Amino acid sequence: MATESFFIEFGFLIFFSTLGGLLAIKFKQPAVLGLLLVGSLIGPFGLRIIAQTDLIKLFEDIGAVLLLFTIGIEFSMHKLRRLGMSAIFAFIIKMGIAFLIGYELALSLNLGLVPALYLGAILSVTSTAIMIKVVEYGGYIKRKEIPLLISVLIFEDIFAVIALTFFSSIQKGQTSHLQLILHFLPALAFIGISYFVVLKLFEKILQWLKGHDSASSLPMVALSLCFGMSYVAFLLGLTPSIGAFLGGSIVAALHEGKTLKKAIRSFTLSFSAIFFFAMGLGIDFSVVLPNLNLIILFVAATVVGKFVGTLLGAYFSGVPGSAAVFAGIAMLPIGEFSLIHAKNAAESGVFPFDI
Repeated sequence: MATESFFIEFGFLIFFSTLGGLLAIKFKQPAVLGLLLVGSLIGPFGLRIIAQTDLIKLFEDIGAVLLLFTIGIEFSMHKLRRLGMSAIFAFIIKMGIAFLIGYELALSLNLGLVPALYLGAILSVTSTAIMIKVVEYGGYIKRKEIPLLISVLIFEDIFAVIALTFFSSIQKGQTSHLQLILHFLPALAFIGISYFVVLKLFEKILQWLKGHDSASSLPMVALSLCFGMSYVAFLLGLTPSIGAFLGGSIVAALHEGKTLKKAIRSFTLSFSAIFFFAMGLGIDFSVVLPNLNLIILFVAATVVGKFVGTLLGAYFSGVPGSAAVFAGIAMLPIGEFSLIHAKNAAESGVFPFDI
């Protein structure tokens, strides 16, 4: 009976996540918004149509890995080298201001050092997917400042991956400087091996498959890289999502990277959607009213930090005043990495309230 219940709820999960995405498209909203809202309505804290916590946890974890793999595919070292100093400068100013506001807010609430670091990371990262969708829907994608903003988002992804590694170290009780450094050493070795060994290995594998006309095997090769790298990251004591991001960045660097990306695009997008839907299932609206003051405070900190940080970063990078204001507004959406950080913080019991 438990197995039947599991499959029934799995069917509901697929159906309602599809419905959430379609409703968002119907009302010309980012798909993420529809997935989160529908998930919250039918989840354990809503109508309880889906109440299997094991199922929710499973798809949160799988979805997070595939989401980071998808983000990694959009990132490559070649792309990083093409970014100018203006993008780095804008990123430092934006992240510095936004992170500092979240960090100082947590300290002023006497939450402690670790919650302050988490809150700074959560409130400072912008969603690449939502930002691009919003400017596309509004017809702003060809504005001159958009390439700068996308470059800033790439650096934010790098920052977020480093933050994931850092927080995984803290969660294992490694709070001294020496312990953190020693934990980062295998991470650095992992990154080096990824790019100098795995990259060459997969180039040869793809060449062999190309010679044997095995296009149907490409999705499995890409997914093997994704979950293989995730497992290695797990063995090194890192968050599996970090391995998935690095796996995606390796795909981006391959000569046949575009072919692999095309082969698995629909699969990764589907599971990324399920990740956001699964996150929505965990939303409990009953905690909104008791924590309304905190919510308003965090929202205000997010808006002020991102808007002011992006505006100043863009302006001092050569973007004129009105365009810098637009940049500040465009970078307001909360990021995918923010949800992952919040999820990890909730599982670790970092905050004395439901974040």
